[in-house]
Amino acid sequence: MISRVMDLSVVDMVILFPMYNGIFGLPVAAVLLFWAVNDRETMGEYRNSRKLNVVNALLVLLPSCWPHWRCRTS
Repeated sequence: MISRVMDLSVVDMVILFPMYNGIFGLPVAAVLLFWAVNDRETMGEYRNSRKLNVVNALLVLLPSCWPHWRCRTS
């Protein structure tokens, strides 16, 4: 049904749908996980420190920014 509505072949869908998941789904999952590990009620004494929050934020942001930096330096 999606292939008819969006006029996509099966190969196009196999290529595009994981890409959409990576662009839209993974950042949402990262934000929710980041929120959960910082919740005092849920994690208690195992809550992340500020230093670990900075590391986690860099691990999420750097891969999304890396292609832009690489293209500008070429």
